Amino acid sequence: MQRYLVLVVVIGVLAYGCGGEDSDRAENGDSVAVHYVGTLDDGSQFDSSREREPLVFEVGTDQVIAGFDIAVKGLSVGDVKTTEIQPSDGYGEWDETRVIELPIAPKLAQMLDWPGAESGAVLAQSIETGTLGQSHKPMLVNLVARIRPDALVDVAAVLAGVDPMAPGHGLATVLGDLATTRHRMLDELSR
Repeated sequence: MQRYLVLVVVIGVLAYGCGGEDSDRAENGDSVAVHYVGTLDDGSQFDSSREREPLVFEVGTDQVIAGFDIAVKGLSVGDVKTTEIQPSDGYGEWDETRVIELPIAPKLAQMLDWPGAESGAVLAQSIETGTLGQSHKPMLVNLVARIRPDALVDVAAVLAGVDPMAPGHGLATVLGDLATTRHRMLDELSR
């Protein structure tokens, strides 16, 4: 069975600095700021920059996936474009040999079998108190990647409730987004 995802991305160009004076369209070498909404081919959203700062990158310099670069070329400030990004221009075809598992601390590994709300609460509290921080990010990403699929929605919901003033709020947001994305991707792949 071949496994892949088709990404559908809606891109809105907010601003850019053009290299050439004669062009009002984004070209290679231009720095662009864009908001985007990424969905799977079934329409479920897996990522969005709307609640964050816009994505800023230089067109044509491999700072983003190729399909994103291709989609932005030729757009002007204010343009909105919907495009499908195939695996070859995105993250590539599924390749089991490229899957890497990082170790998880034994106490956190126990959470793999806990209900989502319980494991999410432990993560949220540990992030809010500073027990877990940015230096633990690879381990935490691996943890979220291994949590039971039926617990992912609850984990994401609890992490979304982390105090916005907590130093680890950004980490909680990343992990919550990852849990939501993983849930949507597993759901899509199961169809």
